[in-house]
Amino acid sequence: MIPQKELLYIGKLDNLARRNHFKRKSSGSSTVRRSLGALLKYELKLDAKSCSAAGSSVNGNKNYRFEDEGETCLSKWMIKNLKCSIYALKRDEQTMETQLIKEFKPPLNLRGWKNPQKEMIEKLRTVCEEEAKIVE
Repeated sequence: MIPQKELLYIGKLDNLARRNHFKRKSSGSSTVRRSLGALLKYELKLDAKSCSAAGSSVNGNKNYRFEDEGETCLSKWMIKNLKCSIYALKRDEQTMETQLIKEFKPPLNLRGWKNPQKEMIEKLRTVCEEEAKIVE
């Protein structure tokens, strides 16, 4: 079992190949990658951009991604610094996810528990969202 202090994020998935956060080429549909990228934005020199064409989607900036080089850099950082564990559950995944988040309180989960880091992470993500609004 992973000690609580090392657990960063808990999430359920229905398709491992599609939701492997370590191998994604875009942070656009990965909340954990967007949070990590926002936290590491300056250290890794990540530039946020919209996931959609200018003005075509309300969520295009909210679900920002990073430039291709930045996405690669983020993936390399994750592979070097993080481990991923996957457990197959035979029970209701939503209920289990909710219970595990409440019990372990992972700092990158912004819902499901009173996360003291939530405001700071959301502010950093807002910086990326605002940057993604800038049309090149």
